Amino acid sequence: MVPIIFFVLAVGLPAAAEGLIMAGHLGGPHLPEMRWQGYSPDRLHDFLDRLGPSGRPWYAWFQVADLFLIAGLAGTMVAIDRWGLGRLQATGAVRFIVWLPVAYAILDLAEDLVLLRLIARFGHPFGWLSRAASGTTISKFLLLVAAVLTSAGVAFRALTAHQ
Repeated sequence: MVPIIFFVLAVGLPAAAEGLIMAGHLGGPHLPEMRWQGYSPDRLHDFLDRLGPSGRPWYAWFQVADLFLIAGLAGTMVAIDRWGLGRLQATGAVRFIVWLPVAYAILDLAEDLVLLRLIARFGHPFGWLSRAASGTTISKFLLLVAAVLTSAGVAFRALTAHQ
């Protein structure tokens, strides 16, 4: 029961906060960082421009909520990986699987911090900083997919190994 409560608190609450902010203040789930193929500096600038001076602070709050969601999601995947690998008595290089969620979290956190900086600097040229944010978006999605699939595989294997 404790793992379920942890998951709800660590992932569910920040996800709910993000959903409320998106629905109420950002016009729905059409945020640049939700585009797995990235975005151009112009697209990001246009998005921030459309939000206007009253919407940009809400987008910043969305990024802050996302920091908590990332930590909760990555922490959950690390816990699943450690539990599953321990149950399977895995050794060697396979133990490095637990680093996939950590790598995902680092990239997603970097993306959020860059987006917060761009929100604060709206009206100034975006250039390389926007391209960096877009690049981290693409990389974070690749690592997220790898981490989720690996964690699911480890959990499935651990649950079915001792039957």
